Amino acid sequence: REHMEQVEQLPWFASVFYTYVPSSSCSDRSLARTVQRLCRAVRLDRPNKKAMAFLWTDLSNYTVLGMLSMLKDMDPNFHQKMHVCSSHYDQLYSPPVLSEEQVEVENFKERFRLDAVKWQPGSAVQWKVDCLCAACRSRCPKTRERLAVPTGLAIEGAPATFPAGQFLYQVDLNWREGATPHTGLSQEQMGQIEKLPWFASRLEKWQARWNQCKYSASVEEKVQWLCKLCPKEPPTQASRLDVPKELVPEGSTATFSAGTFLQDIKLNWREGAKPGTHLNREHMEQVEQLPWFASRLEKWQARWNQCKYSASVEEKVQWLCKLCPKEPPTQASRLDVPKELVPEGSTATFSAGEFLKSIELNWREGAKPGTHLNREHMEQV
Repeated sequence: REHMEQVEQLPWFASVFYTYVPSSSCSDRSLARTVQRLCRAVRLDRPNKKAMAFLWTDLSNYTVLGMLSMLKDMDPNFHQKMHVCSSHYDQLYSPPVLSEEQVEVENFKERFRLDAVKWQPGSAVQWKVDCLCAACRSRCPKTRERLAVPTGLAIEGAPATFPAGQFLYQVDLNWREGATPHTGLSQEQMGQIEKLPWFASRLEKWQARWNQCKYSASVEEKVQWLCKLCPKEPPTQASRLDVPKELVPEGSTATFSAGTFLQDIKLNWREGAKPGTHLNREHMEQVEQLPWFASRLEKWQARWNQCKYSASVEEKVQWLCKLCPKEPPTQASRLDVPKELVPEGSTATFSAGEFLKSIELNWREGAKPGTHLNREHMEQV
């Protein structure tokens, strides 16, 4: 596959083996790759060449229809070139009675030969809408319910049952503003379903469930919640607070992990750091007005100042010269760096032996040292 996706001349390709079946509902990039891989095999590197594409798929895999429909756009006569192999394809004898699998293979060939010619991806959704409206006029289908395809809607070679409950589940988000449904419907198709007598009550249930979903708040709202719900003392790390109804949209509910949010925003007050949640100046001022925040900020700053200092190569050379003036350090030596050699409020330990090991190849011509030194640093050492 990697070779086929690169611009390489591979004229000896005569067949392509697909280990999975792409469908017409996948991304344009995936569809383009499928055709591109197929075209690698059809290059005319010799006269009368015939290329083959093998699909590894189960007989009940209806995504085959999507791929066949896609290929039909490229080759209108592709269905005449299609063959189906069973697991007995390499046997050299013909049993007197067809096995159950061979019967299924023959049915498969006929069904997909017919469907590939007649079935269009755009009409599939309309057919399902028609089946739903015809088969479920009096009641709402259950989630896993399969119903017989109504008379007049049956397609020769197509399944005789219809997953009505599953289809209804796939289209429900068409009625939720801003949502992306699994199966999109046109306004006309939505109008067809809305005429079903039971649909209004089902839509009410959907809307009630959607409104009860946990509300996803913005940073501005979370700052407001922190100030409203924690006015006197800081939240604990594990605290989860119920947000009052007046602070969320009508019909929604929310819980607020105040301690987690405080941890996410604290690095906004540390210069040069990248906080988990960024606050603008206005939001920071709101938080700073909380009576407990000043003492909490002092604790954060004290801890930040006590963090181990990350030294530059120049500083490490200086430490090596200052801390090991008379004898070389051992491989495992770890030395405490004096306070006057690190920024105020910081601490540092120095693995002098490891540093010496990492710089030794600077004195070997053509070698690549673990830590590179310039000429000045080498002279210091």
